[in-house]
Amino acid sequence: MAVTDPPERLSCGTQLAALITQVADGAPAIDPAHQAECPYCQASLGRIRELWSDVRALADEPVRAPRGLLDEVMARLSGPAGAVTLRDATRGHTQVSEAVLAGVARRIAEAMPAVAFASVLAHAAGPGTVALRVRLVVAYGPSLPVLAAAVREQIVIHVRRLTDVQVTEVELSVDDLAAPDT
Repeated sequence: MAVTDPPERLSCGTQLAALITQVADGAPAIDPAHQAECPYCQASLGRIRELWSDVRALADEPVRAPRGLLDEVMARLSGPAGAVTLRDATRGHTQVSEAVLAGVARRIAEAMPAVAFASVLAHAAGPGTVALRVRLVVAYGPSLPVLAAAVREQIVIHVRRLTDVQVTEVELSVDDLAAPDT
């Protein structure tokens, strides 16, 4: 049996949660005659409406998604969109999916000191080539341009070594700082 606090009630016996729901949903009063005459309900409704107007104002503000977010989400939702065909294949051809290349690059980035998290999108740029979009969460402290250059260099070297795919571009952004260890 769950133990919960009893609902908070006004001095007139009306549940405060019912009044909050009424204002939030724009619903009519359950007992309109009581609410019209009750000073406790009137005072509470006035304060709830005042506070809720701030919530409505925030909800009405337009929210702009960061540039490229929609494309990134759609690329992930649509599944494996493509693959990179390796050059110089004999007796057939070999393809490496963009998802695998992104996973390899992500692991390389996350193995770097000061990188707490990496997200990578890969796009085939031609036979045997790939372009990468890397987003990082890093620890506070190191020089961001130096860290970004080191991550970029390691990705280019190790993706080539592990997959024989040439990285044509690494578009890298540092999106956040990791929470410090306590």
